[in-house]
Amino acid sequence: MTQNPYGNEQAASGMGPMPGANDVRKEPVVAPADVDKAFKLWLVSIGIGVLGIIASLLFTDRDALAQKLKDSGSTLGTDQLHSAVNATLIVAAIIGIIIIGLELLFAFKMRAGRNWARIVLTVLGVLGVLSALYGLTAGLTIGTILNVISILVVIAAIVFMFRPASRAYFSRPKY
Repeated sequence: MTQNPYGNEQAASGMGPMPGANDVRKEPVVAPADVDKAFKLWLVSIGIGVLGIIASLLFTDRDALAQKLKDSGSTLGTDQLHSAVNATLIVAAIIGIIIIGLELLFAFKMRAGRNWARIVLTVLGVLGVLSALYGLTAGLTIGTILNVISILVVIAAIVFMFRPASRAYFSRPKY
C-alpha cells in the first residue's frame, strides 16, 4: 500500500477542496425592528385590502350603478345592465386580489432585505394613498373608514422602511 504524500484524498486525486468547503459560515442577518414593524404594517394593509374587496362585493349598491349606466345613455336592457355591473365588480375584485398577492410577495422580499421590493412597495404605497385620498370624497361609508385606516398604516410602513436602521439593512452587501 502506498502512502499518500499529500495527506488527504482530495489532494491525491489532483482536485482541491470543494468550493465553499472552507468558507466560514456567517450568521444570518436579522432584520432590524423597524423593518419588522414595516412588514407587519404591510400585512395589516393587505388585510385591509382584503376587507375592502369583500366590502365592495357585499355592500355595493348594484341597482344604483345600473341606473347610472342607464342614465349615461346605455342601450343595454335591465338584465344586461345588472350583468355588466356584476362583471365589473368581479373583474375589479380579481385585479384587487392579484395586487394583494403581489404586495404580499413584495412584503416578504422587503423583509428579506431586498431593496427593490422596498422601492416597489413605496411606489405602490404612494399610489394607494393617492387613490384612497380620492376615495375619501365619496362620503362616510365602510370603504371610507377602511381608506383612512389604510392611509395611516401605509404611511407608517413607508416611514419604517426608510428609518436609519432600515436603510443600513437594505444597503448591506448580499452574499
